Amino acid sequence: MPNGTQLIDRLVRKALIRYQRAEVVKAAKDKARYMYVQTLRAVKAAASDDGDNGDKTAATKMAVVYKRYALSDAKSFNTLFFEDKAAVIQLLDAFESRAGKFAIKGFPYKLGFLLHGPPGTGKTSLIKAIAQYTKRHIVTISLAKIKTNQQLMNAVFDLRFKVEGKDLPVNLTFKDVVFVLEDIDCASAIVNSRESSPSKPARRPSVSS
Repeated sequence: MPNGTQLIDRLVRKALIRYQRAEVVKAAKDKARYMYVQTLRAVKAAASDDGDNGDKTAATKMAVVYKRYALSDAKSFNTLFFEDKAAVIQLLDAFESRAGKFAIKGFPYKLGFLLHGPPGTGKTSLIKAIAQYTKRHIVTISLAKIKTNQQLMNAVFDLRFKVEGKDLPVNLTFKDVVFVLEDIDCASAIVNSRESSPSKPARRPSVSS
């Protein structure tokens, strides 16, 4: 017969499983779209011995977490006006329906935009309009916070996002997401060298979906 400790452990496991199932059901019912903004948070690593005195010290490391903000449908192509709007919408339609070049077998099924310009020129508005038009979430990744190729691979391909205030990670699929890569102009020495040229405009984020 299990003792008291085993009974408590069993009860806790059952409660955790029930809670996790309830959270999954809750997430499935949530039809809102969100913007996930990457940030860094200091977390304590496993304790280690500190010298010969046997004291334990807990080192801290920086972990990637996301803040989440609800998106509205107010920012759309109906409220956005620029010269190439019709061409952008036509390209999005072809991408969503796998038409045109996206219907070619073996052609990469991805679409990217490189946006550049000073603040206030509509980059964020265009990103939100693309997300609204395609009914997707926005995941913002700051390349200034990415230190290794593995971190970038994890951010883009893992599709599990630890969100502040949420006990369970948010799972998404590629068809749910518009990725925004910020600070792409400082991501490599090559781009930095181009930035110094007066004939090249400063390039800001890129958007892929």
